[in-house]
Amino acid sequence: MRALFDRVRSEAGAGAVLEGLPGGVQAVVRRGGARRYLFLLNHAAEPATVTLPEPGPDLLSEADSPLSTVVLPPRGVAVIRTQEVDSPLSTVALPPRGVAVNRTEEVTP
Repeated sequence: MRALFDRVRSEAGAGAVLEGLPGGVQAVVRRGGARRYLFLLNHAAEPATVTLPEPGPDLLSEADSPLSTVVLPPRGVAVIRTQEVDSPLSTVALPPRGVAVNRTEEVTP
């Protein structure tokens, strides 16, 4: 199944969020305000280790220090706050109800 998605993604000209993820791990990036958030979901029944492209704190843990590697437990989730967004263009705003809205201009709450 991964090979099919890789081919479709390649033909569409879309890049992977993170290359070389362990099997069963999904990575999704969302943007809100001036921040990016990397959601890591481990769908597997085994722990998975993910090396981050840039350090950032896991918002679901109590540690505030930036991590460069995340160990996801089986069926575990991490939300990593990454760098600030450089431009207000092409961001995804997260309104109060949590529904993502694609915008090409600056979004004000």
